Amino acid sequence: MNEGWFAFGRNLLQALVQKPGVYEVADKEGKTIFIGGGKNVRSCLERLLSDPDLCHVRQEAAMCHVEYRVDYQSHLQFKRMLFRDVFSYDPEGGAGED
Repeated sequence: MNEGWFAFGRNLLQALVQKPGVYEVADKEGKTIFIGGGKNVRSCLERLLSDPDLCHVRQEAAMCHVEYRVDYQSHLQFKRMLFRDVFSYDPEGGAGED
């Protein structure tokens, strides 16, 4: 598994703290399939693990990388520019593709 990446699943939540940040979810090949972020990364990932509209992401997800950042909004925009074809979640605007 890639350095700084952790297995995706409910056990991941136990290791996370309630801080602002950005996260990437990747498939088993390491391809980024989802990008999200918010004021509380743990809460965002809990939503990802339970939202029925995001079940396609959960089915493909194998690993997750989290960056705790106070400037999560600008960093999330940066990540979206890098991965334009990746499904993402905006805490203010909801899920969507950029």
